[in-house]
Amino acid sequence: MMAAWKGTGGVCVLATVVGTRGSSYRSPGARMLILPDGARIGAVSGGCLEGELCRRAHWWTSESPAVLKTFDTSTQDDNEGFGLGCGGGIDLLLERMPSEATAAHPLLAQQRVTESREAAALAVVLEATASSGLRVGERFAREDVQRYPEIGALLERVVEIGYSFTAELGEGALAGCRVFFESLTPPEQMLVCGAGMDAQPVVAQAAALGWSVVVLDQRADFARATRFPEAARVIAAKDAAALSGLRLDARTAAIVMSHSFAQDTFFLESLLAQPLGYLGVLGSRRRTLDLLARLGRDAMPAELHAPAGLDIGAETPEQIALSILSEVQATFAGRPGGALRERDGSIHGRELRGEARDAADEPARIRTSNDCGLL
Repeated sequence: MMAAWKGTGGVCVLATVVGTRGSSYRSPGARMLILPDGARIGAVSGGCLEGELCRRAHWWTSESPAVLKTFDTSTQDDNEGFGLGCGGGIDLLLERMPSEATAAHPLLAQQRVTESREAAALAVVLEATASSGLRVGERFAREDVQRYPEIGALLERVVEIGYSFTAELGEGALAGCRVFFESLTPPEQMLVCGAGMDAQPVVAQAAALGWSVVVLDQRADFARATRFPEAARVIAAKDAAALSGLRLDARTAAIVMSHSFAQDTFFLESLLAQPLGYLGVLGSRRRTLDLLARLGRDAMPAELHAPAGLDIGAETPEQIALSILSEVQATFAGRPGGALRERDGSIHGRELRGEARDAADEPARIRTSNDCGLL
């Protein structure tokens, strides 16, 4: 989106999901950039709204640079001609993108998060009282809310818990204003350790998910960018120094799959000490135990996924890639990877772990933007 916004010569409109009720295809924080010619990048629904938004967004924002629009998709009847029927409601903030590079510019802020791999948060006003002095669409970053301590405190809370919510403010002149607090997190990063033929569908599928993919192999003839056009980087990893330039964190997954015992031992030893969100090894449990024995370990670490992947009966390289990436996604989301029909509650509900569960103690005036009952 950032490149498209910079490259256009006209006015772009950014559509952001700021609230949902009932059944919804996208969660709060989902974005779509509408270009001057009506083309779009991204999506805010399952296809119900995008066409009409592209046709009307510039008109809706012609008199006000930011407009909050609510769509009811709870019936099968046409809704303003959209022909919806998804079973819920969705609130969208439509904003004409400013040309100036401020700290609270949503696309610039996300770019900084992507580059630094450090989480951030933004606040945007959805409803403002006459006495507040705020306006709909006014944005705040953590560094520019000195005048508004309540907004500042909630921005810090967003970074702490890692998801977005809407709050009705209750302090001073801002009482009664409704603000969307948006969590900005770096994209998932995938390290594919091994550049064999079966690594290619893993890279392609991970890139299609929007993940940043890095391929590593000690064999220079395998570690070639032409073999992995979807990868952000392809590295001939001669030694552990190859990992020193990578930012590895809880949103990083690594899969060891070189099919070389020596290489897999090298990668496994290098990665076991890293703060990864997921570490998996392709192959049998017995082989992984042999790898660990070579490293002086006599048991399978609890954090190691070996054999990597979900049990979906995968046989082909493409199916195995699907199995592995499904397990990675489930692990990142804190989900068990089971059938949705067996799940109680909303399919978009977040599984809170650790300190994030403290969110249940938040004041009642704060509500999540999607009826998951988290706060």
